[in-house]
Amino acid sequence: LWDSEKKFDSRRFDDKIMGSSENLLVVNTSNIIQGINAVANLVNAAKEQNPEVKILVVWDSVGASVNSTEDNDDGEYFSKYLGVTANVVAYSVRKLNKLSNKHQNKETGQDSIASLIINQTYSSIGIGPSVQIEKGGNELTYLRSLILQLSSKKDLFKIKGGTKYKYGI
Repeated sequence: LWDSEKKFDSRRFDDKIMGSSENLLVVNTSNIIQGINAVANLVNAAKEQNPEVKILVVWDSVGASVNSTEDNDDGEYFSKYLGVTANVVAYSVRKLNKLSNKHQNKETGQDSIASLIINQTYSSIGIGPSVQIEKGGNELTYLRSLILQLSSKKDLFKIKGGTKYKYGI
């Protein structure tokens, strides 16, 4: 798990999802280059120990990740370099693909590494129609196998003891 938002809670994972957090390798950095390098090192180390191990890499989330120019004290002028984050995200996705290819079973063609990349979108509001924009550029759209897009439609309420409670979206 590459947790660029630093929100992973092992107790919640164990209790609510019924997982076993001690079996997870967690990378906690929002810096894209540091994160993808740490993930690659962990994958290669795991494959060295057991070449047959199946690995799911989860990057949560692209939208919370920052490029190297944003991640240093001199990064206040990063906006003059348009597309930097999109390029680094694209590099990271290609690096995940290279890892998958490197560890593919050459005899059977079977993959042993899968990636789940979570991103955020926002609405472009202004002149013209509202458009959904993906953080980190459009490269993920072109490299994906499946995009599941969820949006909030309404709040869910329940009345208990005469009091209205919000319990979900």
